[in-house]
Amino acid sequence: MKKILLLLITLISSLFLTGCINYTELNELLVVTSIGIDYQDDNYIVYLYTIDSKTDDGSIEKEYKTLKEKASTISEAFTKLYQKSNKKIYLSHLDLLVLSEFTLKTDLSKVIKSFLYDIDNRSSFNIITTNNIEKLFQVDDFPNKVTSIFTTNQKEMSSYTSLNFDTFITNVIENNTIIVPKITVNTKNNNQNNKTNNENTKQEDEEETNVLSEEDIIYQESIIVKENNIEKINYQDVIIYNYLTNNIKRTTINKINVLDNYTVLKTENNKIKINIISNIYDKDQKKFPEMLKKEINRFLDTYYKDKKIDILNLEKLIYQNHYNYYKKYQDDLINLLDFKIDLKVSLVDTEVTYEK
Repeated sequence: MKKILLLLITLISSLFLTGCINYTELNELLVVTSIGIDYQDDNYIVYLYTIDSKTDDGSIEKEYKTLKEKASTISEAFTKLYQKSNKKIYLSHLDLLVLSEFTLKTDLSKVIKSFLYDIDNRSSFNIITTNNIEKLFQVDDFPNKVTSIFTTNQKEMSSYTSLNFDTFITNVIENNTIIVPKITVNTKNNNQNNKTNNENTKQEDEEETNVLSEEDIIYQESIIVKENNIEKINYQDVIIYNYLTNNIKRTTINKINVLDNYTVLKTENNKIKINIISNIYDKDQKKFPEMLKKEINRFLDTYYKDKKIDILNLEKLIYQNHYNYYKKYQDDLINLLDFKIDLKVSLVDTEVTYEK
């Protein structure tokens, strides 16, 4: 009995000690929630968006900070950031990687290597691009604001396609076409507000430049990345892309409400069969199939005939399923693709409502 009691006391003591150690370590960590990578004048600029947790009388206070360093390599920039911080930089809570368009044009394998070498880093974080990476990292709690925008978009419009680091690695290694969501930072309204506040002190003006509302961080388009080249894709085309890749949760096409969708792509040499089943909420069910086929054909003509971009990575699919055909025609495969669309539509009497 005494041995059991002694064991229990030891276990309880260890639990309390562990809790104290974790509490103390929290005050020694600089938690990184977002990393930004820009590329200018043959140098990488690395941004760390951090939460500096301070413990005071048993309470925890959060302070947002942005650290920034420039170097000829990403690893060297990270090394400088580690050296200038008086706390341990903690990457296990990383939610967002922001790559500038200049970075997307560089050798993306260097971006991958810089993260794979860090054993503390997790790979489930999402990747986006932006038009103003420095301004974005000045906005308080911007990772949560960006996440909120994309979460709402997925529920209501499906004009956004997520890109996590695992998928990014696969696409870079296999030389696939990559679609990266783009956040636009609108500073026009913000700058105008600053000009009208001339009576404020210099310190107040500086604080105002960092205050952006939800309306100043906008998602309007994405970026197509292929072999260090980039091409814009507007949100209407992203909806069609999501239709063809079976990622529609809810959307609106030409004022017709789509409630869900199921798409299967099948290949037979160069024959691409697109089978689609959709549930819609609209009084005029008959016009939707014809309208959707027209939109899909426009999308396929734009990217496969005009721009010569394999946006659906069909060459990879043909390689996997019909290797002999691929080997014979791989140099001209994109011009030989023949699409056939089979669309079935069901009408839903009552519109589905979603929690926001």
